[in-house]
Amino acid sequence: MSELYDFILFENFHQAQNHKIDLVLIARMLQSQGQKVAILNIYGEDNSKEIDGIEIINLPFKATPPQYHKIKLIGKIEFLIWQRRYFKKVIKYIAPLAKNFYFGSYHVQMPTELFKIKKPCFYWGLRSSRMTNFARMFKKQDFINVLHAIKQRNLFIKNPKQCLFVSNEIIEKEFENLGINANRLVIREERCIEQNTRCNADKCSPRPLFLVIGQLRKQKNLPITIEAFKLANIPDAKLCLIGRSQDKYEKEITATINNDDRIERNNSFLEYDDFLNYYTNAHFVLFADEQGDSCITNGTFTEALIQHRPVVAPDYNPYSYYINKYGLGILYKPKDIDSYANAMKQAVEFGVEYFQENIEKFLKGITFERVANKLVEDIKEKMSKF
Repeated sequence: MSELYDFILFENFHQAQNHKIDLVLIARMLQSQGQKVAILNIYGEDNSKEIDGIEIINLPFKATPPQYHKIKLIGKIEFLIWQRRYFKKVIKYIAPLAKNFYFGSYHVQMPTELFKIKKPCFYWGLRSSRMTNFARMFKKQDFINVLHAIKQRNLFIKNPKQCLFVSNEIIEKEFENLGINANRLVIREERCIEQNTRCNADKCSPRPLFLVIGQLRKQKNLPITIEAFKLANIPDAKLCLIGRSQDKYEKEITATINNDDRIERNNSFLEYDDFLNYYTNAHFVLFADEQGDSCITNGTFTEALIQHRPVVAPDYNPYSYYINKYGLGILYKPKDIDSYANAMKQAVEFGVEYFQENIEKFLKGITFERVANKLVEDIKEKMSKF
């Protein structure tokens, strides 16, 4: 069977439904640069023939993925056995159809059968810690997952045509330090803009408004933000904490707010229009995320800049990389409430418009056309060295 496509793409991790949006974006970028692409309906869940102008390929066999059990050992073993058998069939079918493949997220439970293809295969290298720190993983998970993760890393490294998309130079360097050749790493900005956005500073709230928005996990350190906001005690300022959190953590958030009427809490998932309205009203977007074992991009961070809102963030990567390089906001010492409070005061002194020229320059570098063009050029350049 002759190769019909330049790229076939799918998200291998059944639970990562949100990553499908990124999958379609990558497919559209490749197609915009003249690549013939198709998305594989890997689990038989998509009924349409195309999505956003991208062809959908259906397999001649169907899959019913077993429920993955995080706790039950038998569930994990069952899942890995099913995954191995199913993906052997998938690879046998699709391998002759394309020159290159994108298989979605590189994660701990991914199928190792993917690493055996002798053609260029790309994954999203979200964080380098997924290829290391197995002692830490062992404390959080059982030995089955750890052994599987070690096996998949070894298989990936041994096959020189296994490659990663990484979001920036910091993550690229982390993977290089793990022994992956630079020719196997392609930088692709995680987010891009497809149409020009405006600052609309005149639509900001008349009172200084700080915003925390997104899925508010415990690692977001909301109590630190709340305490720093109270300490800053900026006249007439308001803090909005917007997004869903787990019930136990929500009790901690509520207790820290302690009925302060300057703080708005909306514990729910938002419709897109409401989501944008909060950005429009805000002056600055705040971050106090826990620093991880490896650098990871933050979609909310980029979304704030796309909406022309400068940020206040802890002084570590990726925040320090982007803020120091482009001047997109203000940094503070991580977990230092005094430093955080002073950063909020400084933000109000500068104002939203102070950062707009820098934000505009940054956004010009992540337009859809520019990111797509660079992505395909880099792929071609690095594939030529195989």
